[in-house]
Amino acid sequence: MSQSEKDKGKLPCNVDFLSNLQLCYNKMDEIGLTMRREEQVYQAELADRLAKGLTGDAAIKHYNEWMEKFGMSHLKVNTNCNVQ
Repeated sequence: MSQSEKDKGKLPCNVDFLSNLQLCYNKMDEIGLTMRREEQVYQAELADRLAKGLTGDAAIKHYNEWMEKFGMSHLKVNTNCNVQ
């Protein structure tokens, strides 16, 4: 059996593979940091909303304002949906 046949199926330990692995790790770390930040904002908003006794539309408005204020508009509640 030749050396190239022995090497088939092995993971390549070259610079490209290690660079891709590092990029993947960095992206996962970035996602984790983002999620922790979102959780902190979410918890602070919830505490503030409960302290103010907001419910219903006022609670949704409060939540959406916080999400917008902290650059998390992707988490806002869509109040324009029609449920049938």
